[in-house]
Amino acid sequence: MTLKILSRFRTAAVMATFVVGITAAHTPKAFAQPYSGSKALHEAQEDQQRALKKAADAAQDEQNRVAKAAHEAQEDQQRALKKAADAAQDEQERAAKAAAHAAHEAQEDLDRAAKAARDAEEDQQRAMRKAAHEAQEEVDRAAKAAAHAAHEAQEDLDRAAKKAADAAQDEQDRIAKAAHEAEEDQQRALKKAADAAQDEADRAAKVAAHAAHEAQEDLDRAAKAARDAEKDQQRAAAHAAHEAQEEMNRAAKAAAHAAHEAAEQQLRGR
Repeated sequence: MTLKILSRFRTAAVMATFVVGITAAHTPKAFAQPYSGSKALHEAQEDQQRALKKAADAAQDEQNRVAKAAHEAQEDQQRALKKAADAAQDEQERAAKAAAHAAHEAQEDLDRAAKAARDAEEDQQRAMRKAAHEAQEEVDRAAKAAAHAAHEAQEDLDRAAKKAADAAQDEQDRIAKAAHEAEEDQQRALKKAADAAQDEADRAAKVAAHAAHEAQEDLDRAAKAARDAEKDQQRAAAHAAHEAQEEMNRAAKAAAHAAHEAAEQQLRGR
């Protein structure tokens, strides 16, 4: 996209130089017929050549400013993409670490429950499988949310790049029109080129600020999604631990009841 924009500006610059050369070549003949050898004609020709050169220099300066703005917009886009990708990678690593930690704690709880009441081993295994399944679902949801945030950031960057390209195309059209008007009225073309340069600088600054603002909003949304995912993981781990504790309590209660019945049967047997 940037190379295409620069190619169009080079074409416009060549056309403007060609128009200026033709005007400079033909204008002395028009003045030479009635006033050949006149000092006033010579001064008028010099003034005209200086004005044409000034218009060409202004067009070249404008082309350089637009090319620089397009290059900076492309660099901003690449930096925003890299930052979004790094944020997504960090989020996936944190989710995997949290899932591993939750699974480790669940395993320890299950081992302690198995040691305290071996008759409850089957119930403990079901609790472990349920905790692992919920942790996996939470990781999948976090990964999906991070991917969605990265996709939205890419779409926003694409829209910003398209808007910058459209602005550059509009500026190229204005430069071509300014070069054509400079041939007819040099003073008006110079003033219009200066106004167009100021307008373009304001628009470029506004587009850059808007793109930066949208990128910041996307990053804020990604950070919020990461925080929400971490809270959901913590709630899932707490829920799994609570269910494991309840299962242990039920197993201990069943063991105590079985021991109590065995004692009563022993007493009755006596």
